[in-house]
Amino acid sequence: MAVLREIWHWREREAIAANRPPYFIVSHETLIELATTATSDRPLEDVLPRRFSDRRRQTLLDAIAEGLAVPVRDHPHPVRQVGRRTTDAQKRRVMELQKRRDAKAKELAIDPTIIASRAMLMELADDFDAAAGTVLMKWQHELLK
Repeated sequence: MAVLREIWHWREREAIAANRPPYFIVSHETLIELATTATSDRPLEDVLPRRFSDRRRQTLLDAIAEGLAVPVRDHPHPVRQVGRRTTDAQKRRVMELQKRRDAKAKELAIDPTIIASRAMLMELADDFDAAAGTVLMKWQHELLK
């Protein structure tokens, strides 16, 4: 994970410098393969992209070395999703919000998910006022309130 983090940051810097999307520098799959290979016994040269300039190749190798040098205590840990059960009250609130959203969408002749996705409705059902400011844009809030 430490190597992956370092080469992800490297890719971001390279993308900004080249004014390209990060995926154009190195694909997500290649990032994972590079990190996996760097921490195994396999040779890294087999995985390094062939089209890289000497400068880009060296800065990538430097980022890999930085990741390998991170002490174990400082390694990043995967984020664990905390599962939670939806209460009956939350389910009712989601249904109310969904009906309101669907009615507005029909009135405007647009897809309801443009106004708010199911995930957004779930967040809003927990605490509408608190979530509305972070989850919704102003026009979405106006349609759902």
